[in-house]
Amino acid sequence: MGKQIGGAFIKFPETAKIANAVKDKGVSELIHQWKEGMKKKGYPARWGDEVEYMILKFDDTNERVEVTLEQTTILKGLEEMVDAAMEKGRPVSQQDPGVTAGYTPEFAAYMVESEPNSPYGSSVSDLLKVETNMFQRRKAIKAHADTGSWPFTLSMFPGLKADYNSKDPSELEIDEPLASQEVRFKAADSNIRSRRNDEGVAKVPLFVDINTLSSKGSFPSYIDTDTKSVLLQDESILFGPGHCGFQITFGAADEDDARRLHDQLIPLGPVMLTLTASTPIYRGFLVDTDVRWKQIQYFVDDRTKTEREQEAKTDYDAVTGPRWSTNNTYIANDPRLHPEHQKSQLQVNEQVQRRLEEEGMDSILAKHFAHDFLRDPIVMSEEDIKEHSTKDEEPALPNESHDASVGTDHIDAIEGTLYPHVRFKVPPANDPRIGYRVEFRPMETQFTDFENAALSIFLRLLTLALRKSDKDMYVPLRVVYDNMEKAHPRDAVRSSKFLWRVDTKEHSGENGAEQRNGDSGEADVVPMKIDEIFNGSSRHRGLLDLVYEYMESEGYTSTQRQQLEPYLDLVRGRSDGTLATAARWMREYAQGHEQYRKDSYVNAKICYDIMSEVRSMMNGERENGMFKRCIA
Repeated sequence: MGKQIGGAFIKFPETAKIANAVKDKGVSELIHQWKEGMKKKGYPARWGDEVEYMILKFDDTNERVEVTLEQTTILKGLEEMVDAAMEKGRPVSQQDPGVTAGYTPEFAAYMVESEPNSPYGSSVSDLLKVETNMFQRRKAIKAHADTGSWPFTLSMFPGLKADYNSKDPSELEIDEPLASQEVRFKAADSNIRSRRNDEGVAKVPLFVDINTLSSKGSFPSYIDTDTKSVLLQDESILFGPGHCGFQITFGAADEDDARRLHDQLIPLGPVMLTLTASTPIYRGFLVDTDVRWKQIQYFVDDRTKTEREQEAKTDYDAVTGPRWSTNNTYIANDPRLHPEHQKSQLQVNEQVQRRLEEEGMDSILAKHFAHDFLRDPIVMSEEDIKEHSTKDEEPALPNESHDASVGTDHIDAIEGTLYPHVRFKVPPANDPRIGYRVEFRPMETQFTDFENAALSIFLRLLTLALRKSDKDMYVPLRVVYDNMEKAHPRDAVRSSKFLWRVDTKEHSGENGAEQRNGDSGEADVVPMKIDEIFNGSSRHRGLLDLVYEYMESEGYTSTQRQQLEPYLDLVRGRSDGTLATAARWMREYAQGHEQYRKDSYVNAKICYDIMSEVRSMMNGERENGMFKRCIA
């Protein structure tokens, strides 16, 4: 969350005083990166994942479970483990993947993030390594946790800041002890809240069961019975980046390849969020939504109340929006990209756009970055402010002599605290190993390594299929935004309809490559349920159809297809409704529990039992409803 910084951080509004100078140097760095990036061509289609874990501690004697703040000790143990392994001199390829993986802190002190030591390739053998790699990383984290503590790939712990153990619920509003002591996280927390400058409250719709309203006299203070909401207070941004996430980054051959892939992935965001829904409980209460998206969006939003209210009255096409959002731009040089697909009134930093275009960047990409440069930096160190300030502490003039080739601190200060659901990554100029990349960000973490691997493998195969077919995925960005809204309701995977571009075989040319023409094809964008989007119908070729066609065209053997089938079958079952999402399973388990009183309340015992079942699934047990087919 933001660039890595050392020492003390600068608090808002001091960061605002140097914002223009930081932007100026950030643009210089961007131009240097981009020009060097144009030389980077022919990179292999490598990719990798980032998985965030939530550490939970079980008291099996008293049947209780809670988050445990072991980030520092776990990371210290993992660092020592990696160092010891490297000292033995064995090649990385001969090491246990869990030993050589990358481990980093995340926002909350109960969180740890991991990624593979090196990217995966796209061969079947590499795809089949993913689940084992994830398993070994989880195993390594578990080995350095306290006795009774477990690393969960869980979007949100159902009992986080519930009233299970406190007689005074107001005591639960103090989030500071739960936050990581990493400086960049403290800076983001402090400066987002300071710039926002109000005591906001996120309201998550409460699931109203048959006894809910009759029980309201016994509700804790964070249940608003008037609005039927669970209140997430804003003393910290914990209920934003304190969720666990799951991202996949895809390498591209060059800039044009990355820009096409970026645009193809944008419409996929809402449907993949829906497919991975896993957040049905907050603070010990069932809610009427299944995903975390809006909660994170709210808590990393640094706009003032006036700015938010003003934008709420503004047409979507002119809204800048929060830092965490659906994408505001398509960026490919594609004749199928039409003005009606873009925001018609996109707000930009005109000075930045002009400067980028003067340096040779095309207007589509220049607008993309100029829009990002509307934002001020929020994560800065004292060294940054010394660099940009004069002795009388007034902001320095832009430093034209800045050597943009020596780092990326300034561009990272801007781009690193913006969270589009698909991120376009210009490669670092000083690392020839890294080419253009595209990060896919909307998915929720799943309980098991098998599920997370299945989604990763599906997306890798789908991106390869999209690249080969050059499929037209364009729908207006307004539609993507609306589809993200449709991903939130309870059981949206079975109930919501999303606007989606119909894909028929008649649209394809030779070898499956999609024909290009000047028609925007908006008549082909129609409402579909998740089942049809993924599994197809008489009128539509589904996403899984594309994957199977790709495997056939690439000559995958029957053995290889059989090895990949369990992963693709999970995607099929989730999308057709015969396999429950994590959100649906947790909700149904809670409602079927012997202690559930049909009052929306998930008490400590129910929470413990849910997490115990998830722990069993993590350990390989598949004998419950989560992995059994049911009626859609």
